[in-house]
Amino acid sequence: MLATLSQDLSQPEYIHVLLNPIPVYGLTMGIIGLIIALFLRSRPAQIATLALILLSGAIVWPVVHYGEAGYDRVLAMADAMPGSDARVGLGGPVHVVGSLSGEGHRADRAAATFSLSASSSAGPR
Repeated sequence: MLATLSQDLSQPEYIHVLLNPIPVYGLTMGIIGLIIALFLRSRPAQIATLALILLSGAIVWPVVHYGEAGYDRVLAMADAMPGSDARVGLGGPVHVVGSLSGEGHRADRAAATFSLSASSSAGPR
């Protein structure tokens, strides 16, 4: 069991899947917490939520790095699937290659957005 876990954690696509939701959930919790801290006028809570926003923004770079590193492997697995030219989704056929190629562009835009939020939370007070 530990050998399997160690093997999985050495593959970038698995690390990407583990880290991927952290920026979104962390930023959401940080913003909600910051709003509450501002209403309560609690300086320690404001600092804690700004630190959470900073951490959530900073972890975007490893997410993007591991996503780019695992892209080729995931694309190869998608191509190896039966009917690899298209998968049928709820709205009809979904082209796998088109879905994955758009993912990189969205990741670049999201990385810039999260970095901006992280840098604004780390600014002078």
